[in-house]
Amino acid sequence: MAGLHSTFGPSSSKRIMLCPASYTYHDNSGTSSYAIEGTAAHEVHEQILLHPEVSPRKYIGQIITVQEKDGDHEVEVTKEMLEAVMESIDRIKDITNEIEAFGEEPIAFVEVRVNISFWTPIPNQFGTSDYCLLSVQQKHLTVIDYKHGAGVVVYAKENPQLALYGLGQIQELMWGSNHKYDIETVSLIIHQPNANNFDRWDLTYAELLEFGGYIKKQLKEALLDNARFGPSGEACQFCSYKPRCPALAAKVAASYAGHFGNLDVVPVSEIDLSLTLPMQVKEVTDESIGRAWMDRGLIKLWLDSVKTECEARIMQGHKVPGLKLVVGRNSYDWFDKKHAAKELVKILPKDEVFDVSINSPSVIRKKLPKAVRESVELLIRKKAGRPTVTLESDKREEYVMHSEHFSDLDVETDLSDYGL
Repeated sequence: MAGLHSTFGPSSSKRIMLCPASYTYHDNSGTSSYAIEGTAAHEVHEQILLHPEVSPRKYIGQIITVQEKDGDHEVEVTKEMLEAVMESIDRIKDITNEIEAFGEEPIAFVEVRVNISFWTPIPNQFGTSDYCLLSVQQKHLTVIDYKHGAGVVVYAKENPQLALYGLGQIQELMWGSNHKYDIETVSLIIHQPNANNFDRWDLTYAELLEFGGYIKKQLKEALLDNARFGPSGEACQFCSYKPRCPALAAKVAASYAGHFGNLDVVPVSEIDLSLTLPMQVKEVTDESIGRAWMDRGLIKLWLDSVKTECEARIMQGHKVPGLKLVVGRNSYDWFDKKHAAKELVKILPKDEVFDVSINSPSVIRKKLPKAVRESVELLIRKKAGRPTVTLESDKREEYVMHSEHFSDLDVETDLSDYGL
């Protein structure tokens, strides 16, 4: 299954709008394991929608091959993945039933590749929308985007990725020689089961076009010679350039130093983050990035304390500009696990009620009698540890780096390295 994207594809639109310079500096050649798993989940999502006659449980254990620029990746479909996908499928059924209640069977579009070039600065730009429903009688289009991840909650309102899917789908249905239907209203929906998030943005066709014009204007900035940097949590989170980005380094340094009122620093608001050309920007050197690495434990400690202090001040009635308290995610547990299990096995197969898995070799080793340890070791496969950065004073032997291993680096986060 292909996981390749356009350079101005919907999934990168928000990052480029927030930080136009990232279009030039971000490297699209790699991807994270989370993104690869999400692509595999989308494949399962698509197959279940296209083949409702097939039992979803048959997908468990199947291997999905995800094609990325850095090669092919194999992902096994797990029960947890299928549960999240099926929650999305059930939501789609509910929305379909709502439309059918008006006496109409909606037209469904599954994983449709749409042309979004009109809204981007360069031609031949495409995106693939997960699922769309068209109500011809109500002149209403529903665009549904499935998100498999849980780490970052995504919302629908003013979401450029979702809006571009809608705009591309409308172009296929309404514009020019494609004018087969009339659409007056649109619903843009994000469904993120693993984050317990279902969010919806309802707007008119005219409002969507207006937002599309805003997207188009913002994306054009990326092609300017002096395209601005816009470091922020949202812009930098998935940008590959962040460890080398001078604008981000300057903003973090100024924010960190500016916390202390007696230091003579330039406020973040006065830092010129618009410089982009290498000869205009101070380089992030090996020495400076090394110092930042050594300070990361202290910086994290400070950031955690800032979060705690902000929560405490707001709880005390302070108005902290730009911040507010909200109720966190709900958690769920059984009132009585034994009673719940007894009732659940009456209505579900046992393998869907109980999840039994073998303990890791590290746990098993601690429980084994000495007499059988040697024979059990034959059952254990050793996986080589990944290269990891640490202090020169570490007693472990230095790893010899080869060019083909550059992508294998990891970073330890143990604050004990710094005496914290």
